[in-house]
Amino acid sequence: MEEGRLEASAKEHLEILDALLSRDEEAVRAAMTRHLGHIRSLWAQ
Repeated sequence: MEEGRLEASAKEHLEILDALLSRDEEAVRAAMTRHLGHIRSLWAQ
């Protein structure tokens, strides 16, 4: 993984966890959608 990508991915995971812990369904959905979009684009490279 290129430098910085691991840190960015970890931040996305923390955002997802925070949304889950707050039981904010819309925030979870938005964070997961963003994260999966980033991951798919990385895998496509």
